[in-house]
Amino acid sequence: NKLLLNWLKQPIEQVTQEELDEADLIATVDCQPTFWKTNRPHAHVILDHHPLHPETEAEYVDVRIDYGSTSTILTEYLTVSGTSIDRKLATALLYGLQSDTDDLQRNAGPADIHAYDLLLAKTDRNFLARLHKSQVPLDLLDYVAWGITHRVHYDDMFIVHFGAVPSPDVLVQTADLLLLTCGINWVVCAGTHDDRLIAVFRGDGHHQDVGKRASLAFAKLGSAGGHRTMGRAEVPLK
Repeated sequence: NKLLLNWLKQPIEQVTQEELDEADLIATVDCQPTFWKTNRPHAHVILDHHPLHPETEAEYVDVRIDYGSTSTILTEYLTVSGTSIDRKLATALLYGLQSDTDDLQRNAGPADIHAYDLLLAKTDRNFLARLHKSQVPLDLLDYVAWGITHRVHYDDMFIVHFGAVPSPDVLVQTADLLLLTCGINWVVCAGTHDDRLIAVFRGDGHHQDVGKRASLAFAKLGSAGGHRTMGRAEVPLK
């Protein structure tokens, strides 16, 4: 994701609570306001492909649970409105579509396949190939090595608890690498960062629905969920 953001060179910033409070219009994409347990923003526009939460309300709601990716929804909006999709936008949308659907192998329908074909013709395939080769930043390498060395093996699962980590990326990188181990079907890597316990789940998509496991284990304590192959939970340490 960081590699993609650096390549796009777009002015993307994290919004502050003050900016949210003063905003004339707020749109949530690929999530719903109920994702936030505290300081929940009022959304005017909601675009999502996850199941509609009973408390979800907005002036404009487009939630399509039969779509595998929000990138597909946005591609349809751009196409129908006649808005041109340049090379960088097509690459970003296709990366989102591939990530959400595991390259059309998970929860993909006709709309996703159509969007995939349309975007593929416009995308930068050389850069897309780079994106799919996960790169471990040099400053995280020692942390990842520590996690691999201190793994706990239980049946078809690896568990690693790091304690404090400089970035949640440590958990993601380690989980992705450990899942490559023969006989391991799912991995959970946990650590603390910014007064939160963060648990990252990875699975092979066949033996476990790790998004559901993340939700069952942590949803009552914080935010948790995901897909069959990817899950995440964040719990305030207090």
